[in-house]
Order: sequence, then structure tokens, then C-alpha cells
Amino acid sequence: MTKQSIWSIISNYRFKSIFIRNFFLILLLIVTPLIIINYIVYYKLSDMSKQDIYSQNYSSINRIGHNMDTIYKDTKRLATQLSLQDDVELFMLTNYFSEKGTEETRNQLNMYSNTFQYIDSIYLYSELKQSVLTNRYVGSASLLKDQTWYEYYENINENKTFVQPREYKDWYPYFLSVYYPIYIDNNKMGAIIINLNIRDLRTVIESNNGGFFEDLYIVDNSDNSILYNADMSHYQKNIFSLFEDVPSYSKEEFTSQSVNIHGDEYLMSRNNIEDLDWSVISLLSLKHFEETNESIRTFIYLSIIGSLFIAVIISFFISIRTYKPVGDVITFLKEPEKSIDLKEKVVKNELLYIYNQIKKSYKSKASLEKELDERLQLLNKAQMVALQAQISPHFLSNTLETMKWNAMRLTGGENEVSKMTVSLARLLRFTLGAEKSIISIDEEIELDKKYIELMEFRFRNVFQTEWDVDDSLLEYETIQLTLQPIIENAIFHGIKPQKELGTISVQVKEEKSDILFIVADNGQGIDQETVRTLNRQMQEEYNLEGKYVGVRNVNQRIKLIFGDKYGVYVWSEQNIGTKVTARIPKYKFNNDQGLV
Repeated sequence: MTKQSIWSIISNYRFKSIFIRNFFLILLLIVTPLIIINYIVYYKLSDMSKQDIYSQNYSSINRIGHNMDTIYKDTKRLATQLSLQDDVELFMLTNYFSEKGTEETRNQLNMYSNTFQYIDSIYLYSELKQSVLTNRYVGSASLLKDQTWYEYYENINENKTFVQPREYKDWYPYFLSVYYPIYIDNNKMGAIIINLNIRDLRTVIESNNGGFFEDLYIVDNSDNSILYNADMSHYQKNIFSLFEDVPSYSKEEFTSQSVNIHGDEYLMSRNNIEDLDWSVISLLSLKHFEETNESIRTFIYLSIIGSLFIAVIISFFISIRTYKPVGDVITFLKEPEKSIDLKEKVVKNELLYIYNQIKKSYKSKASLEKELDERLQLLNKAQMVALQAQISPHFLSNTLETMKWNAMRLTGGENEVSKMTVSLARLLRFTLGAEKSIISIDEEIELDKKYIELMEFRFRNVFQTEWDVDDSLLEYETIQLTLQPIIENAIFHGIKPQKELGTISVQVKEEKSDILFIVADNGQGIDQETVRTLNRQMQEEYNLEGKYVGVRNVNQRIKLIFGDKYGVYVWSEQNIGTKVTARIPKYKFNNDQGLV
């Protein structure tokens, strides 16, 4: 294909429409699903990565809390063991204590402090002697260099283990001191104080961190003071003085949430230590997680751009291959005289069938035009007949009006003949002269009343009429002559044959979203077989033959206009009467909006 022919195809607006359709088809069937899959994979990977981070975070912080709880329990167990030893009881509870006992006890305390690397020292304090025995000192408590433990000891008034964060002589090192008071008959006799060096605890704590956390804190829940941090300058500071935008935590077992600190996103987690009113709080930087997500997003964006570019190229080549044979057919449609050349070109491909069909359409065109001319002539004749038919109602109406005035002139005023003539003239205007088949219920009722006036003139003392019409329904619309044929049947087939005064009741009422027209009489009624046959025929087929043509006519017109859901139903019982119900929808035609 030459450059010129390719350019001519591209410049053709039909090719552009084919190209656009192909492009959007490929976009819809291939590119869009790929984009959706990419985004699903992205969100799944992101969620898996986040869950993995949360899982590792929970596991690490839980191990740290568990280890701190184990250290506390081991320390408490050690204090209990010491309190049960004979030498310790002798020192705590009597004024006597031998040098040998002192030396053995100090050696034992040294053994414990050397075994547990985080134990700095152990104090045995006897209130009776006012003396202290440690792994480094024996003597009066008042002469011990470390005095910061004593004030807290003085405030102990319960027989349970306490933990106090403190500083040795108000400066480094920093201790977590475990107080195990000794009580005899509810009297405090002294205490075993085990001092844990916070610096040495760091090795135990950080070994479980493994560099996973950005920062780690152990916090006293009672006052939010920091008991441990790698930066010991934070010791005893309030945790929330460091992070002003961090919300307070509840005392749930484990909480975790994303926080912004100095413009960077962190995952802050908190886990309570089981036997202590402490929490482990960790800060995990989400920067690496965000960088990974950004790399995945960039890859997805590039893949979307690449997919769109490939879709354009594929659409272009498909459109060229599609348009070339279609262009030949379009050329034939423009210039049928070239059909021979086209046939030679399409013999070996699928377009031969299209070509033959187009050729047949050209051959049938003349006959179709001839048939159309004949139909137009018939339509003109029908229009002429319709125009002539319009003259009849006007002629009849004018003639009846003349008869009314002649009757009044002969009798010198209104009489029964003039009244009947007026009613008949108005009835003819409604029926023969109406330009529409749908009228308001108000107009329908007026028409029916005119018809009943005529029947009352004709059949005096034969029937009486009762009306029950819901005025709120008068604005809705129905087919013209909904009630008149039914009323006529009631008079001629129900009331008149029984030779006595009858009653016809006409009711118009609302039932949900429908309107019911009910005409009931107390005439001779209809046998059940005829009623069943009539109802079945009106429900299943359009049939205007046989008896009760008026009722069938109303039923058929209702179904044609409103649908098979609506129509007429007849109930009757011989020597009791007949009730005919016509059902239509609430229908109101607005000239601006249509059916409402």
C-alpha cells in the first residue's frame, strides 16, 4: 500500500470512526481489564505488605514485652528465694549476725549479680538493725552512699512487690529497683531491694528489636513517664512531651496506628506488659513501605501508558485492514456504474455477498417506488373520505338544532321534543364530532347523563339511575364511551325485559393505582355459562361478534390503549342482577410532558 493511499484512508472520516470504535473496543475488552487487574494486584500487594509489617511489628513488640515480664518475674522469684534463706532471715529479724554469715551472704549476692548481667546490686535492709547488707557494703543504712531508695521504702505499706525507677545518688546510673518487703505479723521488718541497671537491660531489649524499630520506649502507664529509651536523656520524661501530635492510648492489650511526626509517617504501637503497669511503645518508620508502594504505582502508570500506546497501534492496523474493503463498497454505493470493477475485486473475499445484496436492492428499488406511489394514491383517497365523513356530524347537529327551534316555535316554548333534540345533539357532538378518543372522566360522565336523559324520555317509569362518583377522579382520563355501551346493555338486556321498575347504579371509584367504572342493575341477569364464556373471550381474544357487542367493544378499546392488564369483567346471577366492572389505570395526559 502506497503512502498516498494510506494517507487517503487516514484522512477519510469513515476510517476515523472505525479507528475510534476499534480503539474503544480494545480499550474496553483488553486495556481496561488489565488496568483493573493491575490495581487489584497493587492493592493486594500493598495490603499484604502492610499486614506483614503489622505482623512483624506485633511479634517484635510482644517479644520485648514478654522478656521484660520474664525479667520482672525472675527478679521477684529471686527476692522470694533470698527471703527464705536462713542467713537472710537471721540478718533481717535478729540483732545478731556473724561475720561468716555476712561473708556467705555477700558471696551469694555477688553470684546473683554476676549471673544476671542486668542486676547491678542487691540490698538487704533490716529495720531492726537499721543496717544494710549488699554485695559491696555492710553497715548502717544511713552511711550507704545510695540513699534515693530509702524514701520510697518508707512509703511502702502493703505486703507486695513494688518497682521504682530511680537514679543512683541523683545521677547516673539509672535503676529500676524491685522492692520485696518483709512482713512479720503485719509489721514491716525490712525489704530486699534488687536494682536493675537500665543500661544493662538495653542489651536484652535491643536483642529482640533486631533493628526493626526506629525507636523504642518502655513507659509507666500511671504517669506516662519513660522508663527506658536508647537515649537516656529521655529517662523519666513524659512520652507525650516528645510527641505532641500523638493521641493518648487506652489500656487495651495492643494498639497500633499511623502517626505523623515531623512530616514523616510512622507506625506507633503499644503493648501492655502483663504483670506490670507498663507499656512497650515502638515507632516504626513507614518510609520504606511508602517507597515500595510508590515504585509499584509508577510501574502501574507506565504499564497503563504502554497499554494505551499499544492499543492505538493495534487499532490503527486493524482499522486500515477493515476499512480498505469497506471503502470499496462505499465507492460502489457512490458510483454504481463501477460495479463490474468492484465485483472483480471482491470475488475472492467475503464482501461478494454484500455486493450481491446491494445489487438486488438496486433492482428492487424501482418496484418499491412504484408500490409507494400506489399507496400514496390510496392514502389520498382515504383522506378525502375522512374529510367527507367530517361533514356528517356537523350536518346532523345543525339539523337537530333546527328541529329543536321548530318544535319550540310550534308549541310556544320548551317541550319534551325540544329537550330530547338538545340531548341528542349534544350526544352526537361528543361521539361523532370528537377529535380525540381519550376524554376526561368528567366529560364521560356528562355524555352518559345525556344518554340516560334520552332513555328516560323513551322509557318512562322503566328504570331509575343512582350515581356515586369520586370527584377527585374527574380530572383523570378514559376512553370515550366507556360507560354508555354498558349502561345501554343494562337497560335493554337487564331492566327492560323484566317489565317492572329497575335500578341502575353507576359508580366511579379508586382502587390503588387503578380506576374502576362499575355499572350494576337489578334486572333479569345472565346465566352462568354465558357469563363464563363472555369473560373468557374478553380475556383471551379480540372478538366483536355475537351478543353483548357494546361490552366487548369497551373491553377491546381499553386493552388496545392501556394494555392487557386492564379491561372489562362481568358478574351476573339470574333474577338478581348484573354488575359490569371496567378497570383502567390512573391516566392523565399532559400536553407538555405526555402521560403522567
